[in-house]
Amino acid sequence: MGNKEIRTPHPAGKSGKEKKKLSKKQKTVLLISLSAAAVLAISGALTGWLLSRFSPSAADAHTAMNALPETLDSTVAFKDGGIYLCSPGSVVLVDDNVYDADDDVNSIAYFWDCSDNTLIYLSDPNGEKRLMRYKDGRSEFLIKNVNAWRVSPDRSKIAAVINAGETGLGGTLVLLTEGKSELLDYNVKAETVYFTQDSSALFAQTGNDNFGELHCYRDGDSFIVDKSIFAMGWLSPDGQSYLSVEVSDTAYIYNYTLKSLSGRSLSFKNVVYSEASPDGSIMYILHDYDSQTQLGTLTVADTSSFRTFRIAEKVYAANHTAVTDTARGIVYATAGSMENRYNIYYFDVPSCKSITLAQNAYGSTLGSIAVNSAKNSGYMLLMGNTAERSQLYSFSLAGGKMTAEKLDEGAIYEILYFEACDRLLYSANGDVNKVELYTINGGQSERMLKNCGAIYDSSTAAYYSCSILSNDGAYTVYLKNTVIIDETDDDPFEEHPNADIYGTLMLRRNQDGELFVISGNVLADSFSCIQADAKGQNIFFSVLTQEGKFDICHYDTLTGEKTVLLAGADLMADYQ
Repeated sequence: MGNKEIRTPHPAGKSGKEKKKLSKKQKTVLLISLSAAAVLAISGALTGWLLSRFSPSAADAHTAMNALPETLDSTVAFKDGGIYLCSPGSVVLVDDNVYDADDDVNSIAYFWDCSDNTLIYLSDPNGEKRLMRYKDGRSEFLIKNVNAWRVSPDRSKIAAVINAGETGLGGTLVLLTEGKSELLDYNVKAETVYFTQDSSALFAQTGNDNFGELHCYRDGDSFIVDKSIFAMGWLSPDGQSYLSVEVSDTAYIYNYTLKSLSGRSLSFKNVVYSEASPDGSIMYILHDYDSQTQLGTLTVADTSSFRTFRIAEKVYAANHTAVTDTARGIVYATAGSMENRYNIYYFDVPSCKSITLAQNAYGSTLGSIAVNSAKNSGYMLLMGNTAERSQLYSFSLAGGKMTAEKLDEGAIYEILYFEACDRLLYSANGDVNKVELYTINGGQSERMLKNCGAIYDSSTAAYYSCSILSNDGAYTVYLKNTVIIDETDDDPFEEHPNADIYGTLMLRRNQDGELFVISGNVLADSFSCIQADAKGQNIFFSVLTQEGKFDICHYDTLTGEKTVLLAGADLMADYQ
């Protein structure tokens, strides 16, 4: 449990699990305008009636797409069983017993708030299982025999399940606040604890078998919300509604019921995909899925009024990662008129209208779109029948229709949109382990780098670059000379237990294009391997050693100074 969000496993649909390295591809299509006055009148009346029934109230609660944290002046690392807080000029051993040598270091339970460097973690996990909090230079014991725990969104409370059996059943639920603890319930399932987004209430399941009771704990009181629930897959920000999930007879297909505390409910059968907006106002559900045709119905539900709007039928997949704020819209694909081709749309929530983005496109195009839902604009990389025949477009969705402009074409593999600075990066012209990196400046394509490190995907004949932008667009942090360890002969790191990809970490100052070498042999397995703050001033990274360890390092872009903070570490932590 720890720092990980507890979610009932349910498939993300064919759009796949959300990744920061998704490609973005698209195609322009003309919309057919209805011109007859009578048809327009009927259409307008129908739309008005639909909007009166489905009109969710959205709040801007989303995090900017691909944005870096505002504050990051330290990082967390693990070494020889201990957890360290590392910053320039200060390395603190917080606890020397958070994992054993035989433990998987990637499975360590911890929570790190990088805004104030608070750490919550499990000490002696194979013994007393002590839950600890490190804050302002001081470690504090909270409770022991902890099986699972969760931190409230406002960081003021911790819910801990203690004394559960090996199966996670029969635990005691305790609420920890500043200076006190409160016993809430017995017979609690360890991995079923949720705080509401506003931190006002706590939900948990009790019982000793697959189905149990769902309880709500608020302001010292508790009550049964649901007398028989298999799993809770989502909880509204105020705790007034929740999602009940049940398995079906078919693997990876589920039955959902959206329920409210007041007794309302909405049922959806054969669900393969769902996604709630960041503010919790709406939920998209791909249901009535047919395993033979691999198509279903996409519906959006207002989680407060329980009104619904059927977006489309014969839907192949939906991609929420393509949209900056899903409270405003989502991208989805339906079956096209050609085999294995798809029509791709953007559904606009305020107007309840679908806008055509592409017709009879390849399925990979669905994962290659970026829509700024606040600006009603975006980018699309439309893939051809080979990787060398891609087309990059910018588009506007103003007035409920798509207006597109071609920006580039050829061997283009992915696009990365950085909402905070409203900039697009895209990679093209791959060669072995590198690509050219481009940006769009003033509506024109501009090459930033001739040699940006990339990973080649032989299954799609595409390349994926390793690059990020600071939130103000002033710096580009990227890797070059990338090496996949498993595919390399006589590699000095071929026996490294915790690394698959590494390269040379570079910095580009975008104002004048000057390049800086930060370090060689830098771990590049994922985006979280390179940690930077919003302005790109503080950069933390891991350098591989031939002993199978990492040197945890810091780079200051203002001074150009690189510092080894902790040598011989096992892993650098992800920030939350």
